[in-house]
Amino acid sequence: MKYSGMIQTRAHVMGRVYRIQTIEVNGNVVTIQEPDGSVPVGVFCTRIKLTGRIQMKLMTKALLKKLPAIYSTEKTPQEEKIAVIKFFFPMGRGTWYGIEYNPEEKLFFGYVVSPLGADCDELGYFSLTELESVRVRGLRVERDLYFKPTKLSELMKERKAYEEASAQCFAKDGS
Repeated sequence: MKYSGMIQTRAHVMGRVYRIQTIEVNGNVVTIQEPDGSVPVGVFCTRIKLTGRIQMKLMTKALLKKLPAIYSTEKTPQEEKIAVIKFFFPMGRGTWYGIEYNPEEKLFFGYVVSPLGADCDELGYFSLTELESVRVRGLRVERDLYFKPTKLSELMKERKAYEEASAQCFAKDGS
């Protein structure tokens, strides 16, 4: 895999500052080069071992501004509440729709599509910290970048239609 772009970073080598613009990723190793492809003179080690993986940022400042505070929609009827953000686990059914948020506690109130089955779906609280800590077979919880704020009643209709279609598929093939 090669990542190439205008990455503005600096390397301090023997008292001189170099601007680095290309980073090539091979497995877990990053090789740093100057724009012309050369390795800076005096660099003893141009290979850096990565200790972690790049993780999607689940909460941004822009989203933080859009999310109402916890309890602020308490008097709004359930069907009229609006999910502002959607998180999902790519290897299963688990989906979390954020309606309200408390940034101090990193706590959401929202609609949770349970990985255990439709009978466990519910409105409730979930933690951003816990979502960020989920790691199963190298996969993590992700934020749906294309999700548009949606009324809870619409989300529940979509979920119900999806569950019914899934049940029909399983009934047809005998699984």
